[in-house]
Amino acid sequence: MKIAKQHAYFELLMAKSCNANLVDMWLATHYDADDNDIANSLSFDERKEIFFWLLEGALQSGQLRLMNKGEYLPGTPKELVQRFRDVFPKADIRDTADDMRFWFYGDPPDPCPAIAVWRYEHPDGRIHWMPCP
Repeated sequence: MKIAKQHAYFELLMAKSCNANLVDMWLATHYDADDNDIANSLSFDERKEIFFWLLEGALQSGQLRLMNKGEYLPGTPKELVQRFRDVFPKADIRDTADDMRFWFYGDPPDPCPAIAVWRYEHPDGRIHWMPCP
C-alpha cells in the first residue's frame, strides 16, 4: 500500500475507533481504505494484523495509552502490541461483535491485557486522558 493511501487508511480507521474502546478498534478492521465493508473478504489473521497495525500507530502517535487495573502499561508501542499478540485469540471465535467483546472485556483464560485511554485536548489547551473500558 502506498504511503499516502496507508496514511489515509490509518486516519479512516482512527476516525472509526478514536475515543472508543478497543472493541471499536477491532470493529474498524471491517473497512478498507475506501470505507467499504470488507469483513467477509479478510481472514481472521489479516484482520488481526490490521488491528495490531492500528493499535501500534495510535500508540506511536500519542493519541492512545493502555491501562490495566488503574495503571498505565509500561513499554514501547511495539512491546505493548506484543502483549496483545501473545494473548489475542489464535483463531476466529465466531467473529461477531458479541463474541469478540467477551475477549476484550476480560473473558478468561487469556483476557485482553488493557483498556484504551485516549488523549483529549480541551479547547483551552488542557490535556485529559479518558479511559474507555
